[in-house]
Amino acid sequence: MLTIPGGMLAAELHVPGDYPTLQTALAAAGSGTTIHVAAGVYGEPLVVQGKRVIIRGAGADLTVLDGFGLGQRVLEVAADASVTLAGLTLQNSASDGDGGAVHCAGELTAVACQFSGNQGFRGGAIASTAGKLILVNCAFAGNWASSGGAVFSAGEMTLINSVLWGNGAAGLGGGVAAFRGSVTGCTLVDNAAGAGGGLAVGFGGAVPVANSILWGNTAAFAAFAQLYSSGPVTACNVEGGWAGEGNLDADPRFVDRTAGDFRLVADSPCRNAGNNAWVPTDLVDLDADGDVAEPLPLDIEGLARVAEDIVDMGAHEFQPAGPTPIDRVRALQAAVQDLVAAGVRLPANGRPLTAKLDAVTACLTAGDFTGAIDALTAFHNQVRAFGRTGRLSVETAAALLAETLSLITQLGG
Repeated sequence: MLTIPGGMLAAELHVPGDYPTLQTALAAAGSGTTIHVAAGVYGEPLVVQGKRVIIRGAGADLTVLDGFGLGQRVLEVAADASVTLAGLTLQNSASDGDGGAVHCAGELTAVACQFSGNQGFRGGAIASTAGKLILVNCAFAGNWASSGGAVFSAGEMTLINSVLWGNGAAGLGGGVAAFRGSVTGCTLVDNAAGAGGGLAVGFGGAVPVANSILWGNTAAFAAFAQLYSSGPVTACNVEGGWAGEGNLDADPRFVDRTAGDFRLVADSPCRNAGNNAWVPTDLVDLDADGDVAEPLPLDIEGLARVAEDIVDMGAHEFQPAGPTPIDRVRALQAAVQDLVAAGVRLPANGRPLTAKLDAVTACLTAGDFTGAIDALTAFHNQVRAFGRTGRLSVETAAALLAETLSLITQLGG
């Protein structure tokens, strides 16, 4: 279900093919090595020091690093180390200290990973006490801590396209407690804490929260049931409401909240309600095209992150059946150009028509559906006039008019 990025580095080891255990592979690995871990359940505590490594599983549903409830962390990342986890599940780990499953003093990136049933002092699943933490397309469920039920970060945290469901903290941040960084395109549902049932962020500086859903979270301090933050909150659906540009307070209409299926149904208010300016860059190269400067291309299920011109709120992007409105506008543009190429005598080589369609595209890109409908109406009227004066045949005008009216209807006109 979760997409795992490519872009592997040159040195590669395999467990258990080359080494019987992960720790022996880590000991043998030089900096820059990718360690491929076959499907299976692995129960050893891991320590990484003085090197940069990638630990890549066969998929989060297949490769499991399990603490077996023995009071041990799965992974310790030293201050001089950098670790990337991809396609793994880390579960059933516990620690009396920070980080039930992972404690990181260096740099940690997790992509397409799942964390469940872990418990720690700060950070039930992950505690990043310094350095940098990047989490993309990850899922956290059933983790617990005194603060940061799933994630605690004292350093710089980047949380993208991730789901946090049913985590808890006695103090701050049932889902996440973080000092600095950003949260974009995430879904936080049914987490609980003393304050900030979903998120508690910004103790060391403003932590922007954007394009996210915070719903059904609870806290002892009811005013901060969903969120405890002094930073900007933009284009988010927050139960109970929250000040900020583009924010909503409306049932997000998940496919099946009780089963943890947080995909959006077709009439969800979160569909096409985000802000494209807050779509982050593809830091981890999710689509393995070598471009880490492009906008993030994929959602948590590996589907198009922006499927209908405007990004959705939450970690899941609604995937419409058939072409998107902007695809249909481009098809109309192509039809006009085909007519000109075929010798149909339209004024200025069809520019009166294409200019109106250019306006439609600009409005759709900006999320201005009213403006797009107005521009399509102007296109419709121009086509009808050209049909009446004979510049377009009856059949051609009728086809263009029918497609335009259908598109207006799709946009809610």
